[in-house]
Amino acid sequence: MPSSSALRDALIGRRSYEDPEVLMEGDIILGVDPAAAQQYISHTRNNLVANFKSSYAKMVAIEQRAFGRLLLRQVGTDSGGGSCPTAKS
Repeated sequence: MPSSSALRDALIGRRSYEDPEVLMEGDIILGVDPAAAQQYISHTRNNLVANFKSSYAKMVAIEQRAFGRLLLRQVGTDSGGGSCPTAKS
């Protein structure tokens, strides 16, 4: 899945905690301005949702190409259309 924030990248080991962007995002989250922290969280949440939906669509396309439409029917998701059952619009 693509990066949604530098801080997330550090938490999962993709970046150093000493990376300037990670430090800047940490300062926003732990800073004295709750509105800035909330704005950062909302922006990051929106990025995560968009990245998840995009990655899910790619995964469905890859699995359909590799295994055919039968796979999606077996796991009980939709009828093979590729929409994500857990992501709400």
